[in-house]
Amino acid sequence: MLLRTTSQISAVAILIACSGTITHAGAPAVEIGAPSMAADSGGTNFRSSRWIAERGVVSNTGDTIATVTDLIIDRGTGRIDYLVLTTDTTFGLGGRAVLVPYADFRWDPAGKDRYVLASTAEQLKSLPEYTPKSWSELKQTSAGNEDALHRRLASDAAAPSDPYAGGLTAAKKMHIEGKIRSVDRVQTSTFGEQAQVTVEAADGSTKNVTLGPSWFVNSSGAAPLRGDKVVIDALELPRDPDQLFAAVETRIGDRSLKLRDTNGGAAWTKGTVESDGQTYSNSYSRSVLASSLYGAKVDCRGNECGKVADLVVESQSGTIAFLSIDPNQNFLGIGDTKRLVPWSVASFALNGTVRLDASKEMVLASSETPSNADAMNSGNQFERAYKAYETKAPRYDRRRGGDAPGALNDAPGVRSNGTPDSRADNRTDDNAGGWGRHGAVLSGIERGSVRTITGTVVSVAETSVERGTQPARVVTVKLANGTEEAVILGPEWYLAKQKMQCSAGDPVTFQAVRTQINSKPHWIARSMKHKDVQMPLIGDDNEPAWSRK
Repeated sequence: MLLRTTSQISAVAILIACSGTITHAGAPAVEIGAPSMAADSGGTNFRSSRWIAERGVVSNTGDTIATVTDLIIDRGTGRIDYLVLTTDTTFGLGGRAVLVPYADFRWDPAGKDRYVLASTAEQLKSLPEYTPKSWSELKQTSAGNEDALHRRLASDAAAPSDPYAGGLTAAKKMHIEGKIRSVDRVQTSTFGEQAQVTVEAADGSTKNVTLGPSWFVNSSGAAPLRGDKVVIDALELPRDPDQLFAAVETRIGDRSLKLRDTNGGAAWTKGTVESDGQTYSNSYSRSVLASSLYGAKVDCRGNECGKVADLVVESQSGTIAFLSIDPNQNFLGIGDTKRLVPWSVASFALNGTVRLDASKEMVLASSETPSNADAMNSGNQFERAYKAYETKAPRYDRRRGGDAPGALNDAPGVRSNGTPDSRADNRTDDNAGGWGRHGAVLSGIERGSVRTITGTVVSVAETSVERGTQPARVVTVKLANGTEEAVILGPEWYLAKQKMQCSAGDPVTFQAVRTQINSKPHWIARSMKHKDVQMPLIGDDNEPAWSRK
């Protein structure tokens, strides 16, 4: 079941208004227009992460409310999940640091090199404070340290990430041995980015093996590299069209990576990650601070080839595209000429090691880092950098405001090397995108289960409810008895077009029915009443409003 729990949904402090407008907890809904991180040029917009970490933030009225001071990045995809903001300072006194999702920002269209956020300084100050101490405590796994920051990032890490959950219990065990020919990052619309390898055996035959989420694989010092000799204990996926195998454990020399138990249970769903004899929380393992990467030593297939000087961001998609490395002259034989390295060929272990799936020759053949990353927006400099590392340049899709984390990279259904992937989700507009009367969500409605749910809005979120269906809008309300209830409104694409809106703190009433999704019950609204306005959603015959012409 892919719907997040009530506690996970309500943990998000930055909320989406019911109309698709972005707002903050306790803030009135404010229309900010179509968010975009740059002028709508249709191309790329490369920026230095150090440069971004010095930008000002203004409200819709142009008032300065904060300054960007750091970026929180998904260790696998390179997606920027949050910006760390410091609220405006007064009389030389330091401000208060908070986290805001990257998709909530838009770029100032007046070309003033600043971000615009639908918030006020006071609203930012009401958010949970971010401190270096709270970040370091993310490493811990005890329940006592689960503050607001921990809960928010833990909610991200807990998103559905195992495409094969429950399907491997009786799978056939396999022993795979050979040389890694390719390391791919397969982007799916529901389960995030998955790491996969192709292994060539001594007889020339090949097998494709899925490892797990790229953030989990890349947090280990045993992340695979092309050319590695590998031994894999795996489970054969039943009836898979690509004859894919799911790795249980990989061994590369003296480095091992445990991915599943013998019954197929995924290691990354356990809540903790073990690396080099230490245990870390999943949220800490998935996220990395941009500032923590600056100066990190870079290993190039067993040789120190330099240090991380900067990160190059494609800001429209909110993605780290490249590392800029300051070369090791003893190894590369070049001076201070910094070189571009695609994020997709780098892994970032929890012990601080940055490993490149690249040879010395690849680094030397790569493009030089320009003094101004903006220069990469014209010509094909960034494409040449990908070519040098024998990997395909991704397509950078603009991240829309309110997007769930992960609006980047190859199109769903495409591996990072450009080949099709039949296991990735393929969403369709047929039958209202899976939300038709006989679709996966509505077909499970139970007769006679009507219930009136009245309460105060706690949060509004866009989330997946079933693999293969388009995202849902889910409202969490607090009832009079203090408990919380999550109610599915309908597909996000439909609700984004409606004028009716609500925000945290608003009173609402739902006429809801119970529906079974993957044999689990959930409430879905037949109608919603907000500020004396009634919005019908599903008729008595279970015909949804979004299917009507």
